[in-house]
Amino acid sequence: MNKHNKTICATICEFNPMHTGHKYLINEAKKITNCNYFIGLMSGNFSQRSEPCVLDKYTRSEIAILNGLDLVINLPTAFCTNNAEVFALSSIKILNNLNVNYLAFGMETVNYEAMNILADYLVKEPKSFKNEIKKQLKTGLSYNNSLINTIKNNINLFPKIHQEDIINLVSLPNNVLGLEYLKALKKTKSKIKPIIIKRVNNFNSNNVINNFASASKIRAEILNKNFENVKEYLPENSL
Repeated sequence: MNKHNKTICATICEFNPMHTGHKYLINEAKKITNCNYFIGLMSGNFSQRSEPCVLDKYTRSEIAILNGLDLVINLPTAFCTNNAEVFALSSIKILNNLNVNYLAFGMETVNYEAMNILADYLVKEPKSFKNEIKKQLKTGLSYNNSLINTIKNNINLFPKIHQEDIINLVSLPNNVLGLEYLKALKKTKSKIKPIIIKRVNNFNSNNVINNFASASKIRAEILNKNFENVKEYLPENSL
């Protein structure tokens, strides 16, 4: 607990742009944690894909405050445009210094036990795991695909009940980032408790599910100036 005995929940975000899915995450996290303050550690003018965001960081911060956040903190460009491991570890180190109690984030797969088992394995990095990753990388695969293949080839090391979820944890984009958050919490011996909110829609889906559209779909419509097509998926101030 922080020195003022106030409960603080945080989210690591881009809000590129702020949409109804983000509002859902904020509201659900507030209900679960009953926090006094909700803060966002937000990427600046560039996304993790090193692309310019659809709005500048000051405008996105203002929209975030209007939609339930109490404070928005800038995640420096050197961290927010880096790979998932650096992005997550840098973010967690900042939040540790702010005495945050909870970290809320969305994932496609919500299985705390499987996530902890896999995160512990990846933090320890057994020699056999390192050797297998190197072998995969030498074939020309990306690190992510090398990791997926290594986990699949060693899936019998994990409890059978969790094997399917463990493969999903290294395969789906928001699962991968959520897993990196948990690894960073473990590496830094953080007191922050993870709060996982089940994603209603996938990261890059073109489908609309329960009135939620992915940020990728929304950005594509915005680039084509089809603002009417995304009207119902954005808070009014975001639109």
